Amino acid sequence: MSEFGRTLAKLTAKSDGAKIIHGDNLILNPLMEWNKWLSYETKEERERKDLLNHLKPNELTEDQLGELRYYKRQERLSQLFIKYDQGNCTQDEYLEVYDYTVKHSIMDLMIRKLTKQELVEAYQIIENCKLLSREELMDIRDNYKQDENYATLSHFDAFVLHVLCDMCSRLAHEKCVVEIASQKRLINDANDYKTLI
Repeated sequence: MSEFGRTLAKLTAKSDGAKIIHGDNLILNPLMEWNKWLSYETKEERERKDLLNHLKPNELTEDQLGELRYYKRQERLSQLFIKYDQGNCTQDEYLEVYDYTVKHSIMDLMIRKLTKQELVEAYQIIENCKLLSREELMDIRDNYKQDENYATLSHFDAFVLHVLCDMCSRLAHEKCVVEIASQKRLINDANDYKTLI
């Protein structure tokens, strides 16, 4: 993480209500995504956590202790992000949230939480969406990127939306690059014309 980003986060932590949080997506609210995914426990995670919690500490292997620490950290982070969203963090907690979002990828978290079957199905849908026009993709994105609509999405659909938003961003970027190149050509043509006069 850059020193500038860290300094900015420290200053922002002292201000009232301002939030700086990193996400992989430029369109969706990153805090909304982090909250949704950090608080999500799959059925398998719940069952595994319950099993580990019912074992006596001396019965746990080192790997199982690591798993238990991971689950406890996820719970703590989920609570911390909610606290952050409500503006009730200390400066240290604020920086912990900031650091976590800089060092971790929401996409990695999503992939870790979804089953292999869900990922296969999601990528099939995404492949089909590649056939849609940019406008059709943006209509889908705009309908579900609103906080209240996003909150009602299943985690499967939220993952698909995240990837679709990335696709829209890339398409917008590509359109912008083409537009800039076109403008450069116009300027060069105008300059060439001026040298002829």
